[in-house]
Amino acid sequence: MRHPKIILIQVFVGIVLLCIMGIPVGVVLILVAFAAFAAYYIAFPLYRRRSLLIVGCVAAPIAFYLIGVERALTRHRTALIKRDDYVAIAQGCLELLRKHGSEEFVSFSSTDTNLPLVIRSVRPMSVSVGSNRVTIMKTGGHYHMGLLFRQSTTNSNVFELVFQEEKKGSRDLLLYSVAR
Repeated sequence: MRHPKIILIQVFVGIVLLCIMGIPVGVVLILVAFAAFAAYYIAFPLYRRRSLLIVGCVAAPIAFYLIGVERALTRHRTALIKRDDYVAIAQGCLELLRKHGSEEFVSFSSTDTNLPLVIRSVRPMSVSVGSNRVTIMKTGGHYHMGLLFRQSTTNSNVFELVFQEEKKGSRDLLLYSVAR
């Protein structure tokens, strides 16, 4: 009878996630736990119950981790695209290029006081300045997302502020352009 304890723990974790992360994740975890409980006692013979519980206890946390990651990425994406201060961000990037653009490559932490206040307000993970580009990274790791201030490919006197993400099939989204 120790396997039902695992299911009860899964229900408890679902309730905690329901309180912390919102309705979808917690509700799904609770439903998965109850489905595993029903399958444990009704649908599967005794020799398959243990493997079902092991698969359920491993697969459910992985699924909820992935759901949580996607929700966080969507939140970051929406926050970057829906901003209303692109002009100020572009001016801050031009200021960084004037100060540090002649150097090979300069990297800043998100709390560095050398960054303009408007760029710090984005809450980037990191900011890097090259000879003709400023990269404001919001996320990192295996999935990069952020703002890129770069020289236009069609006109060398124009700089573009674009939203960029590492996603299959995604293209850069032009947010603002400014003459140098």
